This record gives sequence, C-alpha cells and structure tokens, in this order.
Amino acid sequence: MISQYLPSAKFATIAASLLLAGGLVATANYVSSPRAPGPTIAAQSGAPDQNWENTLEQVQLEAGISAPQPAPQSVVNELLSAAESPNITASIGRSLLIRLSSAGVEGLGNDIPTQEALIAEAAAKVEVSMSASYSSTDLIKVTQTPESLHEYGNRLISTLVGRSAATTGGTLFAFGEALDYRSAEKLGPVRAAGDAYAALAQDIAAIPVPETLAPLHLQIANNLAAMSAGAKEMLSVLEDPLRGLGGLSVFQSKADETGRLLTSIAKIMREGGILFNNDEPGFAWQTFVASP
Repeated sequence: MISQYLPSAKFATIAASLLLAGGLVATANYVSSPRAPGPTIAAQSGAPDQNWENTLEQVQLEAGISAPQPAPQSVVNELLSAAESPNITASIGRSLLIRLSSAGVEGLGNDIPTQEALIAEAAAKVEVSMSASYSSTDLIKVTQTPESLHEYGNRLISTLVGRSAATTGGTLFAFGEALDYRSAEKLGPVRAAGDAYAALAQDIAAIPVPETLAPLHLQIANNLAAMSAGAKEMLSVLEDPLRGLGGLSVFQSKADETGRLLTSIAKIMREGGILFNNDEPGFAWQTFVASP
C-alpha cells in the first residue's frame, strides 16, 4: 500500500503554514481599519430629526467629517492586477490587503462572511491546476484473458517498484526535513521524485493493459504525472510557502487515490482467480487486499 507520513514536528509546521491565509486576513484587517478616536459630539436638546440620514449628515458637517467613498471597482481591479506576482504567497497577501481595505470603506471586513469569502478566494489561488497528461488513445489495450491479466499484474508491479526515487514516504519526509531546517539542500529527494514520477507515469502508460482495466490504468498514469507536478511545486516551499503547500496537497491526494485504484485492481485479480507465485512480482498484489 502506498503510504504517507510526516513526523509530528512536520505536521505542526505545515498546519501553521496553512493558517497563513487566515493570518493575512487578520493582519490586513488591522492595517486597514481606522483606529483614531472620532470627535465628541455634545448632546443636543430638542426633538430629534425624524430623518436620520439628514441628522447624520448635519453632525458630520459640524464635526468636519466626510464619509469615505468606496474606490471605483475599476481602480480596485487595477490594484489587484498590479498585486499579482509569480510568488503566490506574496500575491495573496497583497490582494487580501486591497480587498479588505476596499471592504472596510464600505463598512465590511470585520464580518465573518466577508472574511470567509476572502480566505476562499485565497485558497483557490493555492490550488495547483492539474490537467490530464494521458488519454485513452495513449494506452495499448489488449483482449482480457487470464493470461493477459497475469502478464499485466506482473508488469504493473515490477514497473511501480522500478523507480527507486518515486517513493511517497521518502518524498514527504524530505519535505518535512527541509521545512524543519529551512534547508533547500534537503529538498534533493523531492526534486528527484518529481523527475521519477514523471518517468514512472510514462512507463505505466506504455504497459499493455486488458481492456476492462484500461480506465483504472489510465487514472493511475495521470495520478503519477500529477504527483510529479505536485513534487515540483513543493520545491518552492521555502520562498513561496503557499505554492509549496498547494503542491503537497496535490501530491498527497493523488498518492491516496492511486492506492485506492491499486486496491481495486488487486480485488479484480483475486476475484478473477489470477494467482501469482511468491517469486513473481505480482505476488505483491496480496498486500493490497485482505485475505478472504
């Protein structure tokens, strides 16, 4: 089973980094909120004006206060465009400050819906976009027979273990070490994994696959390609933490999904009566399913 782990110290580091978007909102809210005390308005005797808007305007005029006017949306958009940066962390921090400042002028910013909307927008930028690298036409499909299933089972396992740098646990451990020590050198295994998973995806796509297993096989190849892209994003974690953590999220989720796909294939093998000797690579399929 494809496993994943990070020592507890790494979990603490990652959890703290994931709160960065929320922290940026709080910081931007503090910076953009007015804190100067307003003028003291003496109580006036007599009947109150029934039109509160007129009363408010009169009080503001007497106190020399003019209500802030929201900036035109075109100006806000220009500022947001100027705030964009290849560094996702910096870009999100700037855009949060601009949006929260604009919301503050409109009397918003401290309310939960506004802050949740800002954080959701920030989280969307962190997500690493992954498009499929392989399509059904890239696969070599063969007729499904007991013999083709047996051959496929051996080929798939031997291919999966053929790239020593493509290891989930080792990649995550190196990533955590790099965070702990703030060391780019410790990201070496992550860099190697990015290349290894890309090569592994190519190797998998080239294996002849029985037709009924083609959809599962295609998803495995695309997951491995996505893990390669995720690992390459993880390399930026020291200078761009949110980008690196976005890559980590993709890497872990695709590793989990691949484990489930392999378990499904193992069950198909078992239910089809496909057996492997203990000296065959396919003997490893038994580790993916519990004994009946």
